[in-house]
Amino acid sequence: MSELTDKLKAAKARTAGTVVAAKPRPKAYRLKAEDNDAVKALLFGHSGTGKTFFLVGILLAGERVVVLSSDFGSNGLVTVKNELRKRGKLDLLNNLVVVDVSTFDEIVGFFDNAIDYMPDLNDFNPTVIVWEGFTSFNVDILDEYILSMAPGADGAGEMRKEGWTHTKQDWQGHKRGTIRTLRRFLAWTPESGKKIHKLLTCLESKPEINELSSKTQRGPLVHGTGRDLMNVGFDVVMQTFKEETKETGVIQHFYRFSGASDKFVVKSRGFDLQPIEPAEPERIWSILSGKVTNGEK
Repeated sequence: MSELTDKLKAAKARTAGTVVAAKPRPKAYRLKAEDNDAVKALLFGHSGTGKTFFLVGILLAGERVVVLSSDFGSNGLVTVKNELRKRGKLDLLNNLVVVDVSTFDEIVGFFDNAIDYMPDLNDFNPTVIVWEGFTSFNVDILDEYILSMAPGADGAGEMRKEGWTHTKQDWQGHKRGTIRTLRRFLAWTPESGKKIHKLLTCLESKPEINELSSKTQRGPLVHGTGRDLMNVGFDVVMQTFKEETKETGVIQHFYRFSGASDKFVVKSRGFDLQPIEPAEPERIWSILSGKVTNGEK
């Protein structure tokens, strides 16, 4: 019983924002016309549609990238390495650091004190942080953490005792754990306090009813209400997808943005983007990061 109590206390401390409260209070600031704002982008799509490949464009654009990977089977960054090798740009791997995490404690531990995971973080001076594999965090890692808290609840069947099935209360915790952990990611900054770009990747769901809009849409593969709430926190939500040309059989990759279809959870806060763009990650990233507008070289 004491072990369960300790777990619950630890969970409460993590989600109560105790670390955030210890920081100096936020200061007011003005938006400046000449500033390139830190953008928050969510990419979702089926496996093999170009979510991880998008990092190639970020590196080619000159960013320094930290990847926090909770993806199923560890990170998929060999995709990035192989593409950079083809382009003769393997030196850009010096601008990429990855932290593989596989438990809830490891994930929130990074947000509490990233220096423990990356001692040279300040010297590296990242401009982008990527959380790769948010679906795996939600469906697997968070699920396992919640079930570990009360596996022997009164009246539970054998599956519940063994940690294989949820109660209604567990699902409420799942939603809160999803949104609160995501909030910590979106609020995270290096020790310097400098705001940096945020990028999150998810797998794609089947068509489901969006609880906020009551529309049936495809979106990030995340359990419950968290799926619909999380999109609010991003400046851009884009779908990655691929299509095969009937005449030639060639597979082409694309990005879907706001305005392309009401059947997808996509959005864009006024960026100069067409509803559907060819998968050119360096050009798209340059638009999102404010370095160019669409059509510029």
